[in-house]
Amino acid sequence: MDKGIIVSSFWGNDFQKSLEQWNGEYIVTSPDIDGILSACLLGEKYGARLAGIYTTRYLILFDDVSATDIKNALWLDHDISHEGIQCMGQHLVDHSKLDRLSKREKNSFNPNNYFKQTWKESFHGSNMKKGKRDKYPYATVHFLMHGLGIKDPDLYTNHFHLLAHADGSWATCVDYAENTDVWWRLMFPCQGLIQILNSGYTADHRNLVGHTRIVNDLINLGIAKRSSRSSPSTLIPIDWRGLQGKQSISYRKNLDPQIWLTKFNGVLRYIISETGWKIKIPQFVTSMYRGLVLEVSNRGDIKDGDFDQFMFDEDIFSHAITGAGTMRFTKRISITDTIDSYEEIYSHNSIFFKK
Repeated sequence: MDKGIIVSSFWGNDFQKSLEQWNGEYIVTSPDIDGILSACLLGEKYGARLAGIYTTRYLILFDDVSATDIKNALWLDHDISHEGIQCMGQHLVDHSKLDRLSKREKNSFNPNNYFKQTWKESFHGSNMKKGKRDKYPYATVHFLMHGLGIKDPDLYTNHFHLLAHADGSWATCVDYAENTDVWWRLMFPCQGLIQILNSGYTADHRNLVGHTRIVNDLINLGIAKRSSRSSPSTLIPIDWRGLQGKQSISYRKNLDPQIWLTKFNGVLRYIISETGWKIKIPQFVTSMYRGLVLEVSNRGDIKDGDFDQFMFDEDIFSHAITGAGTMRFTKRISITDTIDSYEEIYSHNSIFFKK
């Protein structure tokens, strides 16, 4: 499998070593813009197929893929805590510097984990002191592109604006300028998309016009309209505030998975057409599983050094530290020679759908 040209960087070499452990056949990703862009990029690069979507609550599988296919897939824009499942994501996963994350597949890659960013050392807010570093602020697709040496698209194209929109990176660069600057210089030293996001992206009216255009397109295709936060940031220019959020294709409880797939495929086709990154369109939902999502509301509830044991005790499948006072994790999903779950809620073969 051609792995592409890797940029000369210390993390890029380790990224390449991680990627080489993947067989290049299947991908499981998230149902948001970052996850879809990431899947399309690797689909174009390696001819990989999309095996399924993981929302952290639901695992939705396509086109009769096997449990072995899912186990060997590269899980993108997620951080899986299941032995043998390789993932590449950018969520905060380390509770403290004493963690080894023993349940996590060692060939996975995550900038926060790679640079030992911890819960205690994150969530400083917009007034972070100079010289400090918070959690990784960009999208998964950004480090995939840089690690693979993929050229940035032209300015003012829909492709460029989609990359700026992924994970709300354009807004993060306004709200948390000190931290985005730190990570820009740490991981993306070349001039390009990340440099532009940090150097006045929202000040250029042509970016506002183009970004508004792609957000309207995504909403018309079914992307959720909700913002990424309960109240808009006062640091974001007023004309840009309505563009925050608008990231994900939500799955609603009791929705027919085939109807959801039609909406998902509409967004997928749009991203393929605007990026030129081709991946095979899923034809039908084979099966669907639901895990149990729980939260830890205080870092101090788990003593430093005890998180690895906590992961085993709770049999965590995936986790992410999502706020200063919140860690979300999913359990009751297991993938070995079969897929075992808290609840199988849909099976294409048996036409079984729990309401």
